[in-house]
Amino acid sequence: MEREFWVKLLKWNEQAAQAAVEAAANALWPPKGSQNLAGKIENIRIAGEEGGFPFDTVTLLCASDVERASRLARSGRRVVVDCPNWRLIPWENLVGCGRVLALVKSSHEAEQALSVLESGLSGVVLESDDPVEIRAVGELIRGTELSLELIPARITSISAVGMGERACVDAAGLFKPGEGLLVGDKAAALFLVAAETSQNPFVAPRPFRVNAGGVHHYVLSPGGRTNYLSELSGGMPVLAVDGSGRTRRMVAGRIKIERRPLVRVVADCNGTEATVLLQNAETVALVQPRGELLSVAALEPGKEVLTYLGVLARHLGRGVEESVLEK
Repeated sequence: MEREFWVKLLKWNEQAAQAAVEAAANALWPPKGSQNLAGKIENIRIAGEEGGFPFDTVTLLCASDVERASRLARSGRRVVVDCPNWRLIPWENLVGCGRVLALVKSSHEAEQALSVLESGLSGVVLESDDPVEIRAVGELIRGTELSLELIPARITSISAVGMGERACVDAAGLFKPGEGLLVGDKAAALFLVAAETSQNPFVAPRPFRVNAGGVHHYVLSPGGRTNYLSELSGGMPVLAVDGSGRTRRMVAGRIKIERRPLVRVVADCNGTEATVLLQNAETVALVQPRGELLSVAALEPGKEVLTYLGVLARHLGRGVEESVLEK
């Protein structure tokens, strides 16, 4: 489902309006009296009471208000709901009713609205003049919809490199078979490392866990950003990815860092060298192009695994245009 993201300005602020465009908001809802100013902002639709496309607003104070909003949405109308008191229960009661957008005041509230009963509401209307908060919600929206192009890479070498600190990312949720995290030594080329969902004769599956390798690794996060594994901690968002490139947002429950024997895997991805340091253990696996898991213990030159080619240069987790060499 494509989420909708609107920005409702409390007062006219051109910087905030431009931030809405940069955040790929679907609509800008300007304050009264500023419709002409808003009309000069390009590449965004204008909503609001003074022209713009039609929608209904409903303030939810009791059950009858929720019923009214539900009727309007089911009739095909686009409905913005304002919850000045209770939020979560009214939102839950409107999931699946049609185009219902929650009026929110922060990225935290937006995340709640987009995840109630797992599927969430159709979208959010952020009431804020803060460009930082506007961009944060834009990243949140993109993170819920992100679909990635994964590319087969041919393994060229595997070598033991000795002991090092590796990080297990234990999510507060269960990965599906074939899902994992995108990690690697270089921001430009990340490997899909699978969660521990497979049965084996010696240890029980841990479907909440991805043994993601060296603590120095980049890991792709929601919104297209990267983090270092070493800076993740409980409560932070992580991006689960499957072999088809579908993504979903999860929450890290804890990060478990321990000293373990590591192997360095090198692969060629359309002329780009991809490298990763993984724990030398049978339970650690990469994902192959057809979705099968390939244990680190079974890696050999010539076999193919899935990778993601990203932005080469990063600053504070965001892609930037500059020259950089990682080797």
